[in-house]
Amino acid sequence: MPFKQTLLTLLLLLCSCFVLKSQEIDTTVNITSYSSSYTFVKEKGTDKVQVKESHKIKYKCARPTVLPLAAYYNENSKVTLFECKINGSRFYYKPKDTYVAIKDIFYSDARVVYYDLEVPANAVVELTVEKTTLNPIYFTNIQFVDDYKTQAREIAINIPAWMDVTFKELNFDGFKIEKNAELNAKDGTEKIVYKAVNLPAIKKERYSPGNTFIYPHLFALASKKANQDVKAYFTSLQEQYNWYHSLTANLDEHEHNAITAQVSEICKGKTTDLDKVKAVFYWIQQHIRYIAFEDGIAGFRPDKASEVLRKKYGDCKGMANLTKTMLKALNLDARLCWIGTNHLAYNYETPSLAVDNHMIAAVKLNDRFHFLDATETYLGFNEYAERIQGRQVLIEDGEKYILTNVPTTKVQQNLDFQLKTLSIDGKNLIGTAEQVWEGEEKENMLSSLHASKKDEMLEGMSSFINSGNNNFEVKDLTHSDLNSFDGQVSAKFSVLLKNSIDVFGKEQYVNLDATKEFANFFIDTAKRSHDYWLPYKMNVRKEIVLKIPAGFAVTNKPNNLVINTPDYAINLSYEVNKDVLTYKKSIQIHNTKINKKNFGAWNNDFKKLSQYYQEPITLKSTL
Repeated sequence: MPFKQTLLTLLLLLCSCFVLKSQEIDTTVNITSYSSSYTFVKEKGTDKVQVKESHKIKYKCARPTVLPLAAYYNENSKVTLFECKINGSRFYYKPKDTYVAIKDIFYSDARVVYYDLEVPANAVVELTVEKTTLNPIYFTNIQFVDDYKTQAREIAINIPAWMDVTFKELNFDGFKIEKNAELNAKDGTEKIVYKAVNLPAIKKERYSPGNTFIYPHLFALASKKANQDVKAYFTSLQEQYNWYHSLTANLDEHEHNAITAQVSEICKGKTTDLDKVKAVFYWIQQHIRYIAFEDGIAGFRPDKASEVLRKKYGDCKGMANLTKTMLKALNLDARLCWIGTNHLAYNYETPSLAVDNHMIAAVKLNDRFHFLDATETYLGFNEYAERIQGRQVLIEDGEKYILTNVPTTKVQQNLDFQLKTLSIDGKNLIGTAEQVWEGEEKENMLSSLHASKKDEMLEGMSSFINSGNNNFEVKDLTHSDLNSFDGQVSAKFSVLLKNSIDVFGKEQYVNLDATKEFANFFIDTAKRSHDYWLPYKMNVRKEIVLKIPAGFAVTNKPNNLVINTPDYAINLSYEVNKDVLTYKKSIQIHNTKINKKNFGAWNNDFKKLSQYYQEPITLKSTL
């Protein structure tokens, strides 16, 4: 079954572990030692606090390879040293230093210093990096693991007496990590040292939880002591909100000429507030290109709405601000919202920039907030993506804030329905069909179609309908408006199912199901390391009505398959009524998170489904 493609992800803010590789990881490379130190210091001549980082990493490369090394920074940090040695000799070539961009569009202050080193077999590479974070609010966590296996890892944190730093130890279970803390009696400095051995490489598996759910790391909360100035740090959610609000308070442009002109054009003929909200929301989805990193960037200030409108692209912050600004131009109560997607293990119980990685908008209609995420290009009003469902959301409210949750929608939102009416034609099945997509199934389908050329969209829809089955031909295809995101998208077509009948004497063996959703969907328990998180709840409903030929009767059909668990439900049945055979299939995935401990049960149940698909219906001549 086709799944929605995930967006390009690059970790810029949320991980203090700075080495990020863009190429395929060479598994013959190992890190023999990786030591890091973090020290809180005061900037010379001021009372501002900085975090000084120093990293020394030694790589052993068993075979000739290209070893990518990188350090990321932005306007809130700087890389002060980036050098390496190969087999003890200094590598004197200057590293590349450039903006991070997607398709040549620079959209943030994110920069990268990097080498792509060509190293011989059995090479030892030593990398030294020194980095300064200019404000502790951007110092959010420390990672233990790397893209390569690490034999020995050491993390030393130096906390002066005038700092109050708390570290939450997350995902330590199952890893060999020791901690030691010492207090310097002379100056009150605390030194915390973590040592770990035999750390595995980060394993990239499709549909895995975010790394904050899996790998050991320290979640940092830093502030000055009570008798110091604490305004620069977050000791409460209110302080975090105050900082967010200071970045967005002067962005109001709802009276900007370009904004008011565009809103007037969009809402021409619309009379109700709801229709105006939908018109603006869908226009932004259709006309503003989403350019951003999934994990967020260090710049938290949204781009001006007029600039996003002019450029016709923006990140989540810019798109949220454009949505809010356009709705305010209609005199509607629209707000900015901060949210952490389900990629993150954190929530707003802990005030930190690491708790959110996304921005959306909200509009208040009839005393109820409706959330608008224009980055979800083909989801309709009040349809919410799995990644934000149930997540805490921080809504701006002047000098205060509102903390609530995005509604959790039921599986019924994401309908994939198909009804076929068929008859037998030799060894084939022919007939007509209709298809309906709703929610994230609709978004999945439309995203796939709109990514292709216009003259290939019908072919793309046909492939989506037949799940790539070459014996399932879709003809005379008509469909509803593919640019209307409100409600459902539907299609009607003629069907030719080739080679669906096997004839043996007076008996015909019929295989009605040509799509077989989730057939052989087994999780490899020997190779899979992480839980399996499906991209969204799934609601597959298929119905096939077969006209039984004159002179034939159904002499054998599979028994009903009924599997009901709290996480998923599978119901398949055949029913004969006079000269009509009706096949009904319903597969509902209520819980997208398949825990490793449930892999065995999942495999057993979906094995039963796969076996059921192989059981034919038997028709026998009565003449």
